[in-house]
Amino acid sequence: MQKVTAFILRNMKKEILVFRHEDASIQMPAGTVEENEEITDGAIREMYEETGIVKDEIEDIDLLEIKYNELLENEVIIEKESNIYSRPREDSINWVKIRKGITVNRIKEESGYSLIEYREWNNEIEKDYYTYEICGWIKNDNISKEKIRNFVVINVKTERETWNTFSDYHTFKHYFIKVEKIPKLITNQEKWKSVLYKYLGRST
Repeated sequence: MQKVTAFILRNMKKEILVFRHEDASIQMPAGTVEENEEITDGAIREMYEETGIVKDEIEDIDLLEIKYNELLENEVIIEKESNIYSRPREDSINWVKIRKGITVNRIKEESGYSLIEYREWNNEIEKDYYTYEICGWIKNDNISKEKIRNFVVINVKTERETWNTFSDYHTFKHYFIKVEKIPKLITNQEKWKSVLYKYLGRST
């Protein structure tokens, strides 16, 4: 599955857009590239869906050559919306579905199914308790061990400073910050900084 991160820059690439998630983490806009969608088109769509910035505000766009599989050894990604079963068989309880593009932990495999686990935390930094959990069996045909991360730089001309959007069932508080002062990001995004700094020709 193809994933894309949008480095949204402005002011001669001196500022970058980040957002505070309601789980307290700081993140950059990113998401899933749809089937038959170009990587840059996916980045533009994700930018609009997550931030509200429209195509007319883009000054230029650059697809970076860097990409890699970012799944850990025990992780898989959901390739399409799927039923979650209580047992590794199709006639067991399946009250819950999980949507495409979610990264989950795989606990074990059996009879063509994988036992997976997904959690939403109240606070992604402290992780003192989780507020939502999906755990159950999914058909192996509906998961993948490939989550290919792509990176797109989008220079914009927006004058906005801080604003909120509601996307993907969460409220995001967006703001621009100087590139050299990017705060600590959510764990899986922290390494993206080195990709950005390499593009900008800066040290980390």
